[in-house]
Amino acid sequence: MKAFLSLFLMISSIGSFAQDSSWKLLKTHPIDRVSAVSISNKGNVYAADSQGNIKQFDAKGEELLSISPQRVGKVSSIEAWQEMNIFVFYRDFQSYTVYDRFLRALSEVNLNQNNLIDLASQISPEPNGRIWMIDQVSLSLKKIDPLYQRLMVDNPLNLQIPQDEINPLYMRVYQNLIFISTEENNILIFDQFGNYIRSIATEAPVSYFNFEGNTLYFALKNQLIKQDIYSKEVTRLNFPVNGINFYLQNGKFSYLFTEKALLIYQLD
Repeated sequence: MKAFLSLFLMISSIGSFAQDSSWKLLKTHPIDRVSAVSISNKGNVYAADSQGNIKQFDAKGEELLSISPQRVGKVSSIEAWQEMNIFVFYRDFQSYTVYDRFLRALSEVNLNQNNLIDLASQISPEPNGRIWMIDQVSLSLKKIDPLYQRLMVDNPLNLQIPQDEINPLYMRVYQNLIFISTEENNILIFDQFGNYIRSIATEAPVSYFNFEGNTLYFALKNQLIKQDIYSKEVTRLNFPVNGINFYLQNGKFSYLFTEKALLIYQLD
């Protein structure tokens, strides 16, 4: 029995080592206290630092562009998948700015000007320019058409979600679905009309997540967690370093953000 247990532990140790050794460090780029990240359909990586500066990197981690804001404020989220219209949300200012691929501002919208929302805590654009957001005052999931200044959907979350508290952390529109992570250790999924479908349980709160193909991925407890949004199959991989706050993926390239740096790895 002892011999069997020793063999089992040895095999487990080898498997863990093989998993960790598949990370190959390609480049390190210093960046201080990142508050938001995103990746475009062209493979460019975007990151905002603690001063609100937004940096653009190519797939290999070379810095291409950097802009400094006219007013210093924390960037709450970036959505850069459609690189011609990079969406940047400033929760403290209750506004968002749309940039082009050269990080030139195209438009800036104050969310308080149309009286359609009281306090936006999370926000995510659709490809057609319409915007989903969470109104923290009414705790409602809302969809707004900014072009015509009209409210299209207003669904109270507490009438749809079977739990006592809902504290949203991050949201993203993807493949005609709306994903919202919460402090209650789950990721809520809604259809294109804002109706609740189901939730994905997580071991701890997830402050950021992203997608590649049909795969939802996020960093949690020093592990990379991947889950197919349709088959629900889950895979886990230990990160090569501790303290990962954000993770992005583009094919074989992985982008790990710590408090002080962006680390670019090749994942074999």
